[in-house]
Amino acid sequence: MTIKAQAYLVLVILTAINFLNYIDRQIIYAVFPLIKQDMLLSDKQLGFIGSAFVVVYLITSPIFGRLGDLVSRKGIIALGVGLWSLATVGASVAQNYSQLLLARSLVGIGEASYVVTAPTLISDYFGRERRGKALSFFVMALPVGSALGYILGGHLGEIYSWRSAFLIVGFPGVLMVLLCLKIREPKRGAVDNTLIHESYADSQQNINLKEVYISLLRNKQFVTAVLGLTAYGFALGGLGAWVPTFLHRINGLPLGLANKLFGIVLIASALLGTLTGGYLGDYFLKYTKKAYFLTSSTGMLIGVPILIIAILSRNPSIYWPAIFFTAFFLSFTVVLNAAIINAVHPKIRSTAMSVNIFIVHTFGDAVSPPMIGWISDLSDLKTAIMLTPIMIAVGAFILLLGAIKTSFQERVF
Repeated sequence: MTIKAQAYLVLVILTAINFLNYIDRQIIYAVFPLIKQDMLLSDKQLGFIGSAFVVVYLITSPIFGRLGDLVSRKGIIALGVGLWSLATVGASVAQNYSQLLLARSLVGIGEASYVVTAPTLISDYFGRERRGKALSFFVMALPVGSALGYILGGHLGEIYSWRSAFLIVGFPGVLMVLLCLKIREPKRGAVDNTLIHESYADSQQNINLKEVYISLLRNKQFVTAVLGLTAYGFALGGLGAWVPTFLHRINGLPLGLANKLFGIVLIASALLGTLTGGYLGDYFLKYTKKAYFLTSSTGMLIGVPILIIAILSRNPSIYWPAIFFTAFFLSFTVVLNAAIINAVHPKIRSTAMSVNIFIVHTFGDAVSPPMIGWISDLSDLKTAIMLTPIMIAVGAFILLLGAIKTSFQERVF
């Protein structure tokens, strides 16, 4: 098999696993009303179920990020896939609120190990000129896999139960573990003209973790991307957690129908938006190193007023197209993953991804689901969810300001 064919095979395998990643992550939100009714929970408690995953996810991601720079990444990936899949299955037998929180927390550990290592492995197969499109294809699993989580969760939960939904979607991941071990792992920096020749043991001796963190904090391109993603992640986490419930409670749609329609719209719009964003980012990168930031911020700015229309309208002929175009333009942000990868040396990419995940989730989607739930308990869900377009606008402003003030010189650790 040629190197190019191997690269695309690895990309397809890791993207397929990423679909399972986001299906297992998002299915909980599709069955929020069913869990609420079964366990007699408040909206705030439901929000904390989402945050339990995120908190553990962000705490453990720096650990796996460090390991991903030092040891075999495919082993870490296989471990993560197996753990989060078994935890998803475990949620199906949770007998109380505490057990469900524990199961979702274990999902966070497994997915943290995958998300910080898989993009760096892909980046060692695809050069800078193709990396934006490759990582956009990989990250396409975020909106599309999430949408499938809503569709499957709503359908299975309505026909069988929310427990059956967890059991059915969790099992396929267990079978993917062996496939992970078949991946051929490339050398770090293999396509960056900065090939890392040292052994993993030598790398561990040569890199001081404190120096790595200081280097990242001084990297304006990295910091800008992370801060922009944090504001955006706050909004996305809130929307992902509460939109199906919003459509059910505020717009009066049956829960199963709300999840199915939302999932279908999200698949179509996010798929087109992700691929379009990746193409535009790589195309304009030929002319400016700020292309990824400008592409992302433009999509976010266009998406803000459309999202407000989607929230305020009760007319399905208005709010469904608005949801479609909101998801389409917000999906342009996928290129920020390539911006982070390009901003740092291959030797510290997994660590950089883990720092990004830690910050984005600590101040982003770990906070937004319970905060929106809390505001909803005090007022109503429509008022609470209006916080999301505000945060998207903040993220767009950060990216634009960073593009204006950052020189975007190549950074080498």
